[in-house]
Amino acid sequence: MLKAGATWQRGRIVLVGRALEARDRAALEAAFSRLGPVDNRMEIFPFKAMGARAWGAVRSSGTDLRAEPDAGSELVSQALPGDTLKVLARSGDGRWYQILREWDGYVGWIPAERAVLWTGAERQTWQSAPRSMLMRSLPGLPRGSIVAGADGLRGRTAEGREVTIPSEALRRIEPGEVPTAARVVELARVLLADQPTRYLWGGTLDRALDCSGFNQTVYRMAGGAIPRDSYQQQAASRPVAPRAEDWQKLEPGDLLFFSEKRSRATHTGIYVGDGRFVHASSHNQGIAENYLMGESEYERFLRRIYFGAGRVV
Repeated sequence: MLKAGATWQRGRIVLVGRALEARDRAALEAAFSRLGPVDNRMEIFPFKAMGARAWGAVRSSGTDLRAEPDAGSELVSQALPGDTLKVLARSGDGRWYQILREWDGYVGWIPAERAVLWTGAERQTWQSAPRSMLMRSLPGLPRGSIVAGADGLRGRTAEGREVTIPSEALRRIEPGEVPTAARVVELARVLLADQPTRYLWGGTLDRALDCSGFNQTVYRMAGGAIPRDSYQQQAASRPVAPRAEDWQKLEPGDLLFFSEKRSRATHTGIYVGDGRFVHASSHNQGIAENYLMGESEYERFLRRIYFGAGRVV
């Protein structure tokens, strides 16, 4: 569900708004029908304003996702080349698209020039073709990018550009793939070793990441999908080790969460074993490893604001 509203008109409940799925529209109608007759005027995706080309993908180099259709608006995330999109709306000046990133459901605004638009049939062609993920960055294609093709010689970007990619830089995307803890830890250490890095609020591209963006990138490269933000990742994982002193109950690949205000997680990282975890933080100015029971001032601070852990694999 994206947006919905209800008014009472001429003895009927009138539902307006937009829904992604017919089942969401039907569920809302069923809920309101207990109160009286319903006139359901809600629109279902694809929305008329976008016409037939209401799907798409991110072009090479990736793009920023903004909270509003303005380059000065908050950076809420970033999207990688080949990420598929549902295009929900167009800004009044036509320069921005409001999109839903399909693989994790994240919504934001991107410059229109950074997307290639597709019909539903064109999107299906892309999704059904053999595709691969880049495991290291190449010019115009940050690690995590998706290309069509899986032979390790030739790939094709979402906009149709042919690229040559070494086979060792690719991981073929398999239906129903599931990440393993060992692979998660391995990739967390790969990103840790690929210095220099820097901390970027909203960052998910290459070496400029925020804390939850680091987690999401590692799990994506390992073959899994977790939500974008720290508190969402905690909600989507199985709680373990509620106190820092319980660290021996942790398993490699677990997500660690931290919160100063104790209302919801505001920082996160990946446990790699032996009391140690890898994370992206502004204090470390990028990706670094810390010890949960360490005695540095920063490690004591993290232990004090520890907010539990979550198991995904």
